[in-house]
Amino acid sequence: MQFEPPTKQADVTVNIADGDNSNQGVDSNGIVTGRWKTGLFGFTDSIVPNGVMSCCCPGLVVAQISARLGLMQFYHVLGIFGGLYLLAIISVSTHSGFFDFLFWLCAVISALCMMRLRWRIRTLFSIPGSHAEDAAFSFCCGCCSVAQMASHVESYEPGTFAFAPRATLPGYSLS
Repeated sequence: MQFEPPTKQADVTVNIADGDNSNQGVDSNGIVTGRWKTGLFGFTDSIVPNGVMSCCCPGLVVAQISARLGLMQFYHVLGIFGGLYLLAIISVSTHSGFFDFLFWLCAVISALCMMRLRWRIRTLFSIPGSHAEDAAFSFCCGCCSVAQMASHVESYEPGTFAFAPRATLPGYSLS
């Protein structure tokens, strides 16, 4: 009895550049347009600081991203997330139904803020996607989503922990 290996079918050709890709490339600031610079788990390329800060201090990273794009001032975003985290900590330390509700409300508001920021980045840089995708990534894998956004807009210096925002990129506006 002999085993006959299956025959290999011809390789399948995949056209990666289907459709109109004239908007893909980089903009005048050197930021990638038309696609995400890294994948959702691309933070592994720069664990320090992107991966660590996105997991440990996502509010700080969201503030850096917002300031980098000129969407909102760094300290305003930091204050909003700081307030949400403070409410969440108070909610967890008390044992009442109202404060449990308040904790979940803070978590949902944080995820909605990240979802909105992700949508704005997709709009600014002509990145394909949907609101459902933004919601899924923000709610289910928020740290990875924040790290992906930080990598895309280059809001950090690789290898250094910086708790201040980088310079705002010139020339971004939403219509």
